[in-house]
Amino acid sequence: MQAGTGTGKSLAYLVPVLAHDDSVVVATATIALQRQLVDRDLPRFVEAVEPLLGRRPTFAMLKGRSNYVCLHRLNAGEDVPDDQDALFEPTPTSTAGRDVVRIRTWAESTSIGDRDELVPAPDDRALRSLSV
Repeated sequence: MQAGTGTGKSLAYLVPVLAHDDSVVVATATIALQRQLVDRDLPRFVEAVEPLLGRRPTFAMLKGRSNYVCLHRLNAGEDVPDDQDALFEPTPTSTAGRDVVRIRTWAESTSIGDRDELVPAPDDRALRSLSV
C-alpha cells in the first residue's frame, strides 16, 4: 500500500487484522514503523474495536533474529570467527571486548534479549558475535 504520510494507511490494514480471530503477521520495512504500530496505532485501535468485537485483541512486536542475543553463543562461546578471539580475553581491553562483558551481564537479566534494551548500544562486532 502506498500513500502519503498521515493518510491512514495503518488504519486501513490494522482494523481488518484486529477483527480477524486468528493470528496475523504484519511485516514492515523498518523497525521504526513497527514501533509506531505497537506503541501508538495498535493501542488506540484495540480500544476502539474491543467493544465492537466483544474481545480485546492482543499484539506483539518481533524483530529479525539478528536483533536478539543468542543463548547458545553466550553459553558455548562457539561460532565466533578467529579474528574476534580478543573479544573473549579474560580482561578485555578493547571497546568490543568490554561490550561483550556488558552484553553477557545484561543477558542474565533480560527477559526478551532485544539488543535495543542495551543503552548505550554496544559495539557492532560485539553484538554480531553474540546475536542469533
